[in-house]
Amino acid sequence: MTFQIPKYLIFIIIIVIYIIIHYLTNKYYQVPEQSDEPYHLNQTLIYVNNYYKNYLPSVTTFPLTFIITSLYLKFKNHGYGFLLNDITNKINRNDYFIFLSDGRVISILMSLITLFIISLMDNNNNNLMLITSFTFPLKFLYSFLIYTENFSILLMTLYYYFENCNQKNNKYLLFIIGLLSILSRQLNIIWINMFPLMYFIQIFFYKKININILFDSIKEIIIKYCHVFILDISFIVFFIVNKFSFVLGDKGSHKAKIHLTQINHFLFYLLWHFPFLNFKLYDMYKKSNIKNKEKWLKNSFILFLFLQFFHLFMITRINIFIHTKHYNRYYYLGIYYKFFNRNCLLIYLSLLYGAYITDYIKIFKKPKFISWLICNILSFSIEGLVEPRYFINGIYILIFLINNEDNKEREELSYYLFNNKINISFHIIQDIYMIYNLITKKNNAYVY
Repeated sequence: MTFQIPKYLIFIIIIVIYIIIHYLTNKYYQVPEQSDEPYHLNQTLIYVNNYYKNYLPSVTTFPLTFIITSLYLKFKNHGYGFLLNDITNKINRNDYFIFLSDGRVISILMSLITLFIISLMDNNNNNLMLITSFTFPLKFLYSFLIYTENFSILLMTLYYYFENCNQKNNKYLLFIIGLLSILSRQLNIIWINMFPLMYFIQIFFYKKININILFDSIKEIIIKYCHVFILDISFIVFFIVNKFSFVLGDKGSHKAKIHLTQINHFLFYLLWHFPFLNFKLYDMYKKSNIKNKEKWLKNSFILFLFLQFFHLFMITRINIFIHTKHYNRYYYLGIYYKFFNRNCLLIYLSLLYGAYITDYIKIFKKPKFISWLICNILSFSIEGLVEPRYFINGIYILIFLINNEDNKEREELSYYLFNNKINISFHIIQDIYMIYNLITKKNNAYVY
């Protein structure tokens, strides 16, 4: 019999860790020039001073994060009105960081609520999904900074919980949560459509349907997901009014582009943050029969051709990495931008993920995984920059989907991804490394 840590004790430990790192962040962390946090803080300053019509060109996301943070700061009543001078860089540096420290508290609160919702969805008694979600490095760092990711992930987790896990499917509640998630990050409109897309695939591709029941099926989808379609129509209207752009502020910063190379980067970062996935190659080589190995090599070859095709869409501006300590330069310039290194990586990724496709094709052919794949690709393949934080929602929702499976394949997949201590140990090592860089005032704390 194994000893299990009670869930309440896990949350006590998490809160203590958050408090300690929040203190270290505010005392030692020097915000690097390439960080987006100063832009987010300046926009929050504008809202604190009630200038709600002003929107900085450097801020391209919707304003929910900055509005909520400003309301919290007003509630604390620290008298920040004079801090509006920061917009013209005339602010007292000490006052600036006091304000920054207070604003970051909201990020921690959002992260705690997210973890609580995840704990409600955890089907395992060992709480490893909760611990994995807490230590996941891509999300861990942003829990202590003023970034839109914290609200975005919270609201998408909440939306997933009520849509998929809660039996009381309240359309009004889902509409409100969906709207707020879009107001925190525009591309969440894609993830909200995952469920009607899943239902559409299930009806039209996995069931025999004829013309007599075609319109009834369409009507059924519209009624079931009317709250999503209202949000879709509203977003389309915004897109048109906003001069056919989904971003605010400087529209040249985040133009929608076809960037399928992001799929290759996603596969790498998923593997990097969940290293136990690599063990699948050993299992395939040692335990599979000849026939299964032939399918594996065939699937790997086809996947390799796809990855090479995706590479043709590479549009990332290499020059932004050369003279900066941007957290992607090590991967991008050291591996992906070099011909030999890139092809070795793509071959390895093809062999590894080809093994998963071969063994778990029955799961991946299910409508919910197909809809997840489509939404995941759409969510980051229109972004020009290589930003691993764009992958967070996709990884979290993949974990939720696997967690809700109820079969042998689910147990195996969850073991490779989040239900083992090797990945968690690796997460902790990465998190400690980031915090070490932070407290030693090395601005490459954004190593990821």
